[in-house]
Amino acid sequence: MLIPICWLGSLPPVRRWLPEDPVRTGRRIGREIFGAAMVLINQWFAPMTMYITAEGMSLGELFEDGVVSEWGDLKLPSRVVVMANHQTYPDFLYIWVFAYLAKLHGAMLILLKSGFEHLLLIGSGMKFFDFVFLRRQWGADRANITARLERAKGGWERDNPLALLIFPEGTVLSEGTRSKMYAFAKKTDQFKLPKHCLLPRVTGLYHILDKLQDGNVDYLYDLTMAFSGLGADEIAEDVYKLVDSFWYGENAERLHIRVRRWHISTEVPVQEGVEAFGAWLNERWLEKDQMLERFYATGSLALGATEAEREDETVVQPMCVRSRTHDLAPVALLFGIYWMAWRLVCTVFSYL
Repeated sequence: MLIPICWLGSLPPVRRWLPEDPVRTGRRIGREIFGAAMVLINQWFAPMTMYITAEGMSLGELFEDGVVSEWGDLKLPSRVVVMANHQTYPDFLYIWVFAYLAKLHGAMLILLKSGFEHLLLIGSGMKFFDFVFLRRQWGADRANITARLERAKGGWERDNPLALLIFPEGTVLSEGTRSKMYAFAKKTDQFKLPKHCLLPRVTGLYHILDKLQDGNVDYLYDLTMAFSGLGADEIAEDVYKLVDSFWYGENAERLHIRVRRWHISTEVPVQEGVEAFGAWLNERWLEKDQMLERFYATGSLALGATEAEREDETVVQPMCVRSRTHDLAPVALLFGIYWMAWRLVCTVFSYL
C-alpha cells in the first residue's frame, strides 16, 4: 500500500536527507497518513463524536498542559501498551483516531485477528506496518509475538514512540462468542461472567507486559468503549457493521471512551506470575462490564450522580483533523501517487 513512499525514500538523493532507514521512515509516515486518513473518513463518511472520561487521573492530567477543551491534545507516554474491549470490527480504527489526538498515530503497533491481512489494500498496508496477526492459538502465536516484541524493545526501536494495541478478548462480542465464553467458564468453574463483553484471554497480554518490562514501557492504559444508540441487550457488531458504518453512514453518533492507567511494575502483578495476573485482569474486565451496565442506564461512562456532574467529568472531542493543510496534503499526495500509477498502468496496457 505504501510502496511509492518506500520507493521514493530509497532514491540516493532523498535517502541522504532521511534520518532513518527508508523502510522505517516509510512505516512511520505511512501510519501517520493512514491515521489522518481514518480521521478524515470518519469526519466525511461516518461522523462521530468522542466523549472521553478518565478514572484514576484528572482530565487535566489526560490532556496536554492541563488544557481540557475541544482541541486539547491527549497526553500519553511516548511508549505505552493499550488494551480495550472489542465491540465492533472497526474498533482498532477508532482507537487509531484516539492515538491521533495523542500524536501517536505514527507509532501504532496493533495485534489483530488473523484474516485482516487479506483485506484489499488495507491488508497489504497492515503487513507493511509490521502489525502482528494472531491465529488465537498460543502455540502458533507465541513466536510471532515474541519476535515483534524483541524488535520493539531493542535496537533503533527502543527509543522510538510505541503505541501497542491489543484486544484481550480476542474477537468481538456476539451471540456465538458469548456462548463459547459460557461453555469455557463452565469447564473452568468460573462463576463471575461479564454480560457486555467477553472474558479476556490472559496469556498474550501477560507475555507482552512481561517481555516489555525492560523495553522502556512503563504504563498500561485501558480503554472502555461504548457506542450510543444501543440498548442493554443489543450487540454493537450486529448494529454497527463495518460496511454499514462507512458506506451507508449508519454509524453511532457518539463513541464513549473511559480511560484508565496503571504503572506496570508497581500496579500490575506481572512479577507474581500468569495466574495472579489473570485474576487481576478478570477483575478489571468485570469492572469494565459494570461501567457498560451503568452506561446503558445513564448514557455516560462518567461516574457522576447527576447529568450535570457527568457532563463536568466528560470532554467532548469531535473526530476531525486538526489542520486541513497539515493533514490533507499527505493524504492527497498518496492518492495522487496511486492515481498517476493507475493512469500509467492503463496507458501501458493500452499499447499492448
